[in-house]
Amino acid sequence: MKLAEYARYDGLGLAELVRARQISAQELGLLFLAAVEKVNPQINAVIETYPERVAALDPHMAPHGPFAGVPFLLKDIGSAEAGKRQEMGSRLMRGSVAAVDGFLTQRFREAGLTILGRSTTPEFALSASTESVLTGATRNPWSPRLSAGGSSGGSAASVAAGILPLAHASDGAGVSPAARWRPRASPACRRSLCSAARCATPPRCWMPSRIRCRATHL
Repeated sequence: MKLAEYARYDGLGLAELVRARQISAQELGLLFLAAVEKVNPQINAVIETYPERVAALDPHMAPHGPFAGVPFLLKDIGSAEAGKRQEMGSRLMRGSVAAVDGFLTQRFREAGLTILGRSTTPEFALSASTESVLTGATRNPWSPRLSAGGSSGGSAASVAAGILPLAHASDGAGVSPAARWRPRASPACRRSLCSAARCATPPRCWMPSRIRCRATHL
């Protein structure tokens, strides 16, 4: 599978391919890593990836769950993963390693998702723009001159740019301006959580336009 084809699938679509053994979770992980390498230097949405975890995936094993084998990013604040860093976008937390899995992290795994890295967040998630002294500014893949919003800008930008189909996000301040784009979503865009995240990205979530725009990134 080429990167442009990978970027056209939502999370449910990729999971269907994994269950049908048309692609393995390891192959999806390699595509994710290639997408990060290609796109992230322009948008700065991914802090860290776990290539060793991709290498350890069994290419012959079919994961279980509605999102079986789908690559996933954890936001760098909130539900943590045991043994992995969670720095919350702050120099005060630099190098901090989580002791236990968060409850939500456990549920992500039960859904079949493969956690392969961390996405950016503003310091302690206390900003509507994802930028911090620790990680720098996250750019909007639709227009790098613009903000990706926040505090889940790293996850939103990663999904919008086609790095992966869905990612961990959270909301600590009620309805954000991005949420007002969701009523425009087409039925095709509402197939899964990943599509809902893409609908939060302007100018509008119309499937053919989205595919053409995202293909330019990959």
